[in-house]
Amino acid sequence: MAQDLYAQARRALERGDFDRLGRLLGQGEVDLTTLTEELRIYQAELEVQNAELREAQVASERMAQRYNTLFSAMPLAQLVVDGNGLVLDANALAEQLFGLRNRHLRHHFLQRLVIPLDRERLAAALSRGRQGDGEVVEGVHFLADGGDVFGGELHMARLAGDADEPAQFVCAVLDLSKLLRQQEALRRSEEKLEFLAHHDTLTHLPNRTLLNDRLAQGVSRAHRHHGVMAVLFVDLDRFKIINDRYGHGAGDELLREAAERMQGQLRDSDTLARVGGDEFVVLLEDADCARRAGRVANRLLQVFGPPFQVGKERFQVSASIGISLYPADGTDPDTLLRHADIAMYEAKSRGRNDFQFFHADMAGGVVAQLELVHALRGALRRHEFVLYFQPQIDLGSGRLLGVEALLRWHHSRQGLLPPARFIALAEEIGVLGEVGDWVLETACAQLAAWRNSGLEVPRMAVNLVLQQLEQEHFVERVERVLQRYQLSPGALQLEVTEAMLMRQAERALAHLHGLRALGVGIAVDDFGTGYSSLGRIHRLPIDQLKIDRSFVGDIGHDSADETTVRSIIGLGKTLGLEVLAEGIECDDQVLFLAREGCQAGQGFLYGRPVSAREILETYGR
Repeated sequence: MAQDLYAQARRALERGDFDRLGRLLGQGEVDLTTLTEELRIYQAELEVQNAELREAQVASERMAQRYNTLFSAMPLAQLVVDGNGLVLDANALAEQLFGLRNRHLRHHFLQRLVIPLDRERLAAALSRGRQGDGEVVEGVHFLADGGDVFGGELHMARLAGDADEPAQFVCAVLDLSKLLRQQEALRRSEEKLEFLAHHDTLTHLPNRTLLNDRLAQGVSRAHRHHGVMAVLFVDLDRFKIINDRYGHGAGDELLREAAERMQGQLRDSDTLARVGGDEFVVLLEDADCARRAGRVANRLLQVFGPPFQVGKERFQVSASIGISLYPADGTDPDTLLRHADIAMYEAKSRGRNDFQFFHADMAGGVVAQLELVHALRGALRRHEFVLYFQPQIDLGSGRLLGVEALLRWHHSRQGLLPPARFIALAEEIGVLGEVGDWVLETACAQLAAWRNSGLEVPRMAVNLVLQQLEQEHFVERVERVLQRYQLSPGALQLEVTEAMLMRQAERALAHLHGLRALGVGIAVDDFGTGYSSLGRIHRLPIDQLKIDRSFVGDIGHDSADETTVRSIIGLGKTLGLEVLAEGIECDDQVLFLAREGCQAGQGFLYGRPVSAREILETYGR
């Protein structure tokens, strides 16, 4: 009985039913001391349990805080979804990524956050995830609010829970759009580098590298199928002059338009490549290319007929074309290109604006021409140019009026070359302006040297080239040269050809006026060959007309030329200009010229072009 009462009292104590406990104690059946000890032990156990419970609660709160931190603060878009894909929670980055506010996002299914084509894959991943611990879905196209699509990955991890609880997943969304854009940009850069490695940056045509590859493939195909192939080497005539005079911008624009014009005359199967500054190559590989090469060359020449409009300037440009054929003119790419290049130079030597097929006889002459071009580039640096001087005489008194400085090239192997052999080449390769400046400087230095030796030559005539008149500060350059050698401006006479004035009259006019204002004499050389109008001549600040030698040589033999000479002398008298006749070789010509009123002359009758020393010996007595 006592044991039963004791058990009841203990249960009442555990329940906190102190009324029941008091009644039991009042019956005297329970030992108070024993019960008090039991109560003390129980209280101690209860305090331990409470401490453990508080620690568990703190640990749980810390775990929840870590979860919230990981879920909310990490720089990763995260969602919590149930097994059907309903979004239960989302962090701020997910809301930002998908462009949805929190309350809207939580009413979304995960499947609505991807494009329709990816929804079936996502549903399958959720199904697999319910059976396992997690899934990774790659190559997902996520759909943001507003319709924007971005690529990425979805990493799903199942949240821990009881087996009978519905599955939940935490989903991390990896936005790979930036990486994909970088990869796409890298791909485009690689394609661009590949393009630039094989194409010309200015015209976007194949460059020499791609040309060589296609040429090698073409040769291989022609060899296998016993076919033919044509190589056309195209070079623009006098392009360097335009490039130097008007700047590289104008030259580049002209090249782009030239490339477009030529490309329009070719088939898709043909290749047009730019292999140098103004050099292009065309490959023709069809079965009819040997006969078609001439027709294509003709069409290419015709596209250069209309002038090129670059800004406010209009340029008339022609081309020279050389053609070589496989296998007749070569069986390897280098030989075909070299022979087409040689044929192109043959076309240039025949007056330009032409095409020529290669033949073996060309090789020797063109190679010599190429060697001449190479030597000409360094002739000024090697001091190979020299001046000769031809006297200019008063036809009435026979006194010395001056001398004309005439350029010669002392070639190391070919000897003394006249201007006809190299002036056109110097213009073609763009060194004529530099050579002209050397002539001006050297002629003035020689005039000063004669005077220091006691010989007074009244004036020095120096031929100008168009490149000099196009120099921005040419008048100042002339003034500095005169000051350097202590020469009066009247001691210098600069000669310009009538053809030069016809080509660039307005551009040259300002410099001619500046030179005339300085006191320098201006003469028009080869007058009568350029068909100048009286109105144009009247506006030019000139002092002298020089009758071309071709008219003087026929005096006494051709009445038409005599009439031309009379007209020029009459024009000079009307305009108050001195008239000088070139190419005088006999007394009859002198008598005719003097009778018509020509004041001055030069030619073999008075003396051939000679060295400075011979001038001093002849006129220095």
